[in-house]
Amino acid sequence: MITPPRCWCASARKSVACSAQSPMGSLRYKGAMPGQAARRRPRPPANLAATRMSARLFDTEPSVVYNHGRLPARSTLGGSAIEVHVMKFNVAQLLKAPVGTRREYELSEDIGSIDEEIEATEPLAGKLKLTRTANGVLATGEMHTVVSIECRRCLQAFASPVEFTIEEEFVPTIDVTTGVHLPTGNEEEALLIDEHHILDLTEVVRQYIILAREQYPLCDEACAGLCPICGHNLNEGPCGCQDTSEDPRWAALRELLS
Repeated sequence: MITPPRCWCASARKSVACSAQSPMGSLRYKGAMPGQAARRRPRPPANLAATRMSARLFDTEPSVVYNHGRLPARSTLGGSAIEVHVMKFNVAQLLKAPVGTRREYELSEDIGSIDEEIEATEPLAGKLKLTRTANGVLATGEMHTVVSIECRRCLQAFASPVEFTIEEEFVPTIDVTTGVHLPTGNEEEALLIDEHHILDLTEVVRQYIILAREQYPLCDEACAGLCPICGHNLNEGPCGCQDTSEDPRWAALRELLS
């Protein structure tokens, strides 16, 4: 057997082709050197959305997901359709991490109805940070959306932008390592991480939106309101009604003058 001469390549990442002259002709070697493992360039995930969703559901692959947390409300993972709860995050691995470990998400989530009177007409957008603390997980972030609310004067729905900053600490109910139930004290239910290590922001976001919206919403400062007689929207023009009612505060004076 003819031993080929050892060749050195300027870049270890490039394939090496070596030639050796022998009575039988030229021998050519392609790929890695004999005895050296070939280096392969890492390939991107075949389905990045599925990989991100997997990380969000199971708290895996931080290098891929935690700077890109945007996921569709419904997607597929492993060929199966999975309904994604857009405001829920698996923090099992984060709870195992040292204090100060942080996950970052960019959100763009359709949240729909906030309550009976408020509905989000645009996705909730912003950045969310989940930071491991000594007690649990601190959720911080700046978010914004647009909600449809009712004008107090004319009762017509109008779009109102809402911006808010959240800062809430969530505490676990189960020890992620031993499975032992943990005391939660007087913490609100909305700030508890459940037994499956799921941190649910749904109720917290709802409360922040309600507090951030206008407390006396008006479609316009000059809103004319409704006609007290026929209920016509006076912003659309006069209705022709004549108010013949008397102000009851003048009733006593009229009796004295009569």
